[in-house]
Amino acid sequence: MKSKLNPLLPASALAALTFLAVWHVSSKDSFIRDGVAPRSHSHRENRTREQEKSISPTLIGKPARELSHDDLIAIYNRKGAAAALAAAKSQPWPNRDDLVFFVLTHVATENPEFVAAQLKTSGLSTFLRTGLVDTTLKNWKDGRKALDWAENQLTGELHCKAVAGALSILVKSEPDAAFGYFEKLPPGETRRLTILDLFAAWGSHDPETALLRVNELAPDDLPTATEHVLRGWAKSDPAAAAAWVFKTSPTNEKWLAGVYQSWICISPEQARLWFESLPEGDAKKNAFTLTHSPGNTIEMPVFFTRDLLSDRSWSSKPASERDPTDVLNWATQETEGARSFVEQNGNNPVSKQLAAQVAKAICGKNGPAEAMDWALGLPEENGIRAQALYIVVHDCSEKDPEAAAGRLASLHPNQIGTLPILLVGSWVEQDPAAAADWVAGWEGDYQPIMIEGVIEKWQKLDPQAAYQWL
Repeated sequence: MKSKLNPLLPASALAALTFLAVWHVSSKDSFIRDGVAPRSHSHRENRTREQEKSISPTLIGKPARELSHDDLIAIYNRKGAAAALAAAKSQPWPNRDDLVFFVLTHVATENPEFVAAQLKTSGLSTFLRTGLVDTTLKNWKDGRKALDWAENQLTGELHCKAVAGALSILVKSEPDAAFGYFEKLPPGETRRLTILDLFAAWGSHDPETALLRVNELAPDDLPTATEHVLRGWAKSDPAAAAAWVFKTSPTNEKWLAGVYQSWICISPEQARLWFESLPEGDAKKNAFTLTHSPGNTIEMPVFFTRDLLSDRSWSSKPASERDPTDVLNWATQETEGARSFVEQNGNNPVSKQLAAQVAKAICGKNGPAEAMDWALGLPEENGIRAQALYIVVHDCSEKDPEAAAGRLASLHPNQIGTLPILLVGSWVEQDPAAAADWVAGWEGDYQPIMIEGVIEKWQKLDPQAAYQWL
């Protein structure tokens, strides 16, 4: 099937569609078991319907529901970034997140500061915000402003990634300042990522100086920093980088692999000829393995296009024969019908899959509160309730963990089960300090387990802060 994505959309945006549509079956299901009480579906009082908004016809000339990527580009060109973003946010689920991500990705190429300012209120998941951080930093020219944003506006994994990216910008204009900042970083994820980004950028810009400064590093950091200087150097002058490695350390397999991998990206045939000319031995063999291992193979993700989401072929199949794609389309296109089917056919094999997708649809259309109320009323048999609750808490905690925490706190203890563990697992990646504070005040079950989870993740991001909290 041919995608109708706008050609201006970068490859990273494909991941947005993956996340919006893929059938969610998690290994964490085992955490979500007993402890939630059933509710009757005989009354659905106060159900909130999504208020469909529309953009002024004078602005775009068509209802909000029909907005395409081209429409958003037109709004951006005529009215600016804020108007295009507002139009994208007005769109109904399930296209809203894709369109918001598209607008911000497009704007980032011209106005990264706008995207940086909008990141927190974008309403996107951590997964999509990570992609936006990457795109924003690739297009930001002012390393000082980027670093200030990373330090003061971001937390958790996004903070680590943004600091590393900002220093890779700063090193091109103020190498001493960038290197001095790096030297003061404590052990942890920020320092690890910065070694990769900072020295690769420095190597592509000024490899001679970068290699001299690398020698000032501690022995533990020196090999990795040198490897990434070479990776950057090989992107701008692969022959010179290759000659340096062959002269300095021809048996260092990681340095050989670093040059080879960068060279392949710009000139595969020349890279192959150089690599074949290397003397046979363990270094060459291991460098080849490092380069061509599955972890270094780039594959296009499998994703659902909007055409697929409008495919109604599922409706002609018996319910028990509908595959995951059919189930996704069923829940997305006819949410109320799918919802009724799950409620009335809990023992049907397809109901567990369908319940998860219906919960996701309700969450997207009407909000997490209604989705959680619905999920809590499902039967416990066959894991239907557990799967639906997992999806609701996962989606909510990815976008707004504080709101998810408040919703859990409002439930009866018998309904909560192990959902707090799931919430904290997502929250600590986004903001470990906030997650830790919430765990410290939790009066229900599983607090020791959650403390262990916070410490395990936080010590990787910022071991000093984790130790102080503990």
